[in-house]
Amino acid sequence: MVKISVIVPVFNAGRYIDRCIVALLEQNYPRSNYEIIAVDNGSTDDSFDRLRRYPVKVVQEPKLGSYAARNAGLLHASGSLLGFTDADCVPCARWLTGIDTVMDDLGTEIVLGERRFATRSAL
Repeated sequence: MVKISVIVPVFNAGRYIDRCIVALLEQNYPRSNYEIIAVDNGSTDDSFDRLRRYPVKVVQEPKLGSYAARNAGLLHASGSLLGFTDADCVPCARWLTGIDTVMDDLGTEIVLGERRFATRSAL
């Protein structure tokens, strides 16, 4: 098993962030083998305060934009694999185990996951 750094850019995601972080903390992957790095990207809601309640690394990035937030998270990552998710996503419990399993194949360089929408989109 390898160490995975999970980076979550956060911008005004107070209404979503708890579900995301709890899902990440409840992964069936050994907790000692992954870290969660939440990057607050200048939120003006209660996102930052919510993040500080959890045993995760919380980084602040003043330069706006998800790319700036992801790059800030990379600077704090210590894992040999990187996982990215968004603050409004709720990864399933086997997400990190799946990444580890697929990355065991020596030819695999990147893994993209399936997305399931919680509700139907209004078009």
